[in-house]
Amino acid sequence: MSKLSMRFSRAIAALIATLALLAASMVATPSASAAEIDEIRPDNNQSKYVEGTDPAAWLFDPLRVHRIDIQISQNSFNILNASSYNSKAEYQAASMKFTTDTGVIVTQNNQVGLRLKGGWGSFRNLDQKAAFKIKTNFVKGENFFGLKKITLNNMVQDASMLHEATVYRLYRAMGVPAPRVGYVNVFVNGINYGLHANIETYDDVMLKRWMPSTKNLYEGAYFQDVIGSQYQQIEADEGDPLDRTDLAALATANDTMDGAQWYNAWSKLVDVEEFINEWAVERYAAHWDGYSWTIKNNYYLHTTEQGVFSLHPWGSDQTLLGHLPFLETNSVGVMFIKCIQYSPCQQLYKGALRSVHLKAQELQLPSTIDDIFTDIQTHIRTDPWTGGSSDGAWGTANASKDFFGQREWYLNSEIGSDQATNLEVTYNFTGFGVGDTATATVTRRGGTGSIVYKVVGGESNCSVNFSSGLLRINKLGYCRVMARSSATAGWAASVDVDVFNNTTKAGKVEIAPIDGITYNTEAEVSFTSLSTGTPAVSVTGPCTYSGTKILATSGEGTCTLLVEVPTDGEFTAASATLQIPLLRVQEQETPLTDTLEYKGELPKGGSINLLKAPDKVVGACTVSQLQLTATSLQGSCIVTFEAHNTPTQAFPRTVHVVKLVNGVQSFPSTVTKAASFSKKKNTKVLIATSRTIKTNLGASTTWVTNGQCKMTISGSHIYVAVKAKATCRVSLKSRSIFGLPVLTRSWVIGY
Repeated sequence: MSKLSMRFSRAIAALIATLALLAASMVATPSASAAEIDEIRPDNNQSKYVEGTDPAAWLFDPLRVHRIDIQISQNSFNILNASSYNSKAEYQAASMKFTTDTGVIVTQNNQVGLRLKGGWGSFRNLDQKAAFKIKTNFVKGENFFGLKKITLNNMVQDASMLHEATVYRLYRAMGVPAPRVGYVNVFVNGINYGLHANIETYDDVMLKRWMPSTKNLYEGAYFQDVIGSQYQQIEADEGDPLDRTDLAALATANDTMDGAQWYNAWSKLVDVEEFINEWAVERYAAHWDGYSWTIKNNYYLHTTEQGVFSLHPWGSDQTLLGHLPFLETNSVGVMFIKCIQYSPCQQLYKGALRSVHLKAQELQLPSTIDDIFTDIQTHIRTDPWTGGSSDGAWGTANASKDFFGQREWYLNSEIGSDQATNLEVTYNFTGFGVGDTATATVTRRGGTGSIVYKVVGGESNCSVNFSSGLLRINKLGYCRVMARSSATAGWAASVDVDVFNNTTKAGKVEIAPIDGITYNTEAEVSFTSLSTGTPAVSVTGPCTYSGTKILATSGEGTCTLLVEVPTDGEFTAASATLQIPLLRVQEQETPLTDTLEYKGELPKGGSINLLKAPDKVVGACTVSQLQLTATSLQGSCIVTFEAHNTPTQAFPRTVHVVKLVNGVQSFPSTVTKAASFSKKKNTKVLIATSRTIKTNLGASTTWVTNGQCKMTISGSHIYVAVKAKATCRVSLKSRSIFGLPVLTRSWVIGY
């Protein structure tokens, strides 16, 4: 699929003629493993092809087909439908619902932006199978699992519907940052637009996964190259669009130099290994719509803060069919031409082609094609734009599987049979001081070709011995070393670049604000740190820290939170503190007493314990040593507490009205009068007609006997009888309440 990013006028007839020449030049043919992770996804269902540990990783699973439903107004629909490939309408407000392949609704009614996408060959309006861009940060601050944009390709130029997923996987395995790919069925206002590839978008979100830093990201389109007459037209997607000094330096080298002079200047401006690997995958996969072939289209250029370029692929839908001559340089990208024309660079490119072939075999890409097709074939058949059949897709997929079987023959025919060396050079420093040295650690698959070393970045900061590779730090700062092994005895040339920054960057810790913590409650602690060292968290003051939470043990004062993170080698140790106010519990009232029997009434002569000395008492009550005593059997007394605080609580002004009542205590009528009886053994005497007995003041009671009595209960009645020839005495006694005298009633039964 072709993507148009910087539009400029070209005659369509000229473009058609170019494509015709291209088709004629293509030779017809008869026909890094992804990490398994346990990252979160809404229903924990993902395949072995998921790569990465970021929140959005599960979205780019080529063996899972999800669903996106978009709703837009009819007016917005009409605006989008009026777009053309070189004049697209801006994003229109829309709502999005995302449903996983297992039916879990991840998000519903998310406010997003929607526009159409596509280039000269792939653009379709909404009356056909359109391709879409969804802007998930259309509402400021919003995103979708960390993504700012979702790119949905319609795959109208890829009958197999799996070329992008397959080829980008090969790029990534070769160390070339390239999009991850998943699949979704797309519906807009209920219209089924069929199966789409969810292609990871090149932006700062994606780049953070791969790059140490980003200065600029440029997007090259039809016939644009990095030369003096064209680099100003290349679109800037990230960074300052007015600062193109990095592009200007690369264009100057391309315009004014050739051979060794160009290669030496170029190697200081670009990641040579990454560029050559990108070209090798392009030609290996027959990507005729990329940088290294005639159209010079569908590529991105990224620069780090140090100004080092890397090259990234796009539009790989029309790949894995036909063949592009590996060394053809007629009207192709200028940097590719210059590399092929300079023998040392060409040798590295040939070695990279062999490495790509080896990596394709390791990845078992024909099996990848089978896996993906098995998962998407039902969705291809139900795609309303495929005619209800997956036969065409299956035929193209099989042709793509055959494509890999033919690569060895083409490689042997065009570049020889030298095998991939896969040189790797690393430096390990025990310190980062000026004058420190390090020896290169070298690994390679085979070959004994000599290795030469060169500093290609930060020349004033470090130096390297040309033949031994011994590296010396001259001053702290950025350093980039390139090592190159020559071709020899059946083994291809190879290159590797080691980059390090022999100075630590300033660390930083930021603690999320906590406005305050109420006594005896907890608050979650959250912080971020540039260093990945293990943090130490501590608190001082009336508070404790456990797990990830702070508990307030007081309602006054301040809790001081300290987070300390040690250096991780890249960032210095850093710390941060946060002063957290501790807050009292806001009570509804000041309680009067803890005397359980008190229900708002106090009998004359009775007392209750006060929890606090009152500020004012009015009425027939006295207060002595936190004891309130009623001095009347009627009326009331009013007890007032003014607003006050304790270390843990805040109490408001509270007024209690205490009702005064008669202090004479009596048993209820369900208890018979005290009496003496003379009865035969075991003859029962009724003494109460209720089982639960309380006095008129609410005091509970107990039965007490002298041991010669036998008490029985029948229903609600209580009886007593003498056991033998003796005297039985049974008494009912009340519990002391409000400090009043205990009430007693007794019965005596003689034999």
